[in-house]
Amino acid sequence: MSERSEPSSAKKAQFGPLSLRPKQCQICRKTANDLPDRTKLLCCGACRREYYCSKKCQRAAWNQHKTICASNQRVLSALRAHEDPSLASCESMLTKWTKLFRPVLRHALARALELDKTPRRILDAVLIVALSRTSEKAVEKAFIVEAAHVASMDFIRATWNLSEAALANTLEDSRNSLNSGGGGCGLVMVRVTDNGICHVMPFPFSRPVPPPEVGSEESQWEEQLMDAIRMGRISQASTSLLCYCLGLFLVGCIILLFIVGST
Repeated sequence: MSERSEPSSAKKAQFGPLSLRPKQCQICRKTANDLPDRTKLLCCGACRREYYCSKKCQRAAWNQHKTICASNQRVLSALRAHEDPSLASCESMLTKWTKLFRPVLRHALARALELDKTPRRILDAVLIVALSRTSEKAVEKAFIVEAAHVASMDFIRATWNLSEAALANTLEDSRNSLNSGGGGCGLVMVRVTDNGICHVMPFPFSRPVPPPEVGSEESQWEEQLMDAIRMGRISQASTSLLCYCLGLFLVGCIILLFIVGST
């Protein structure tokens, strides 16, 4: 899929709260699964966009986070004070929608960038998904995909006013992941064309993306993304990935039966 830019006539994006990092402690990278039972990640009380495993980590992150935090608060305040209340409603719905469809968007990112073949492309390109608001009240039906395409990181920087500090941190995390055997951290920008509200979402890959996860029909990823969103399919795994996992399971069963039978 070749990279292309959006038409110059496109509405300028109005960014919702930007969180360019995964839901994990921003200092030590612990997730909720790494914490003791009944312990949750702490959320920034001001912007509610970044998470920490302890007060100690939250204090350590403040110098880096305070600029982003202030920006997030300004955007939220502007949306709430806007004369059009539908903007705040759309922002709230988009936040819920992106959380719900993270598996689908992650799969589309891997396929669109062909990360199994070009893993370091995750440093130079992002996936842009253009959405249209529907009249549906259910979160899974709140938006449909109008189009999706890959754009260069340079185009994103030149076109939208992203937080350079947050973007630099994400790219640094991504390089460190790739250099240590991981798959990096990719970005997906979802944008509501009706009003320009936009979110940037990080998608970390703890391991390199294998061919079965991406599938053999990369050219159809956009159509499959549209279908998944239109039908409200929250989880989208390629057939080849399912076959791959099933194959591993069957091989394991055969080996286990062989061991049991020989004892």
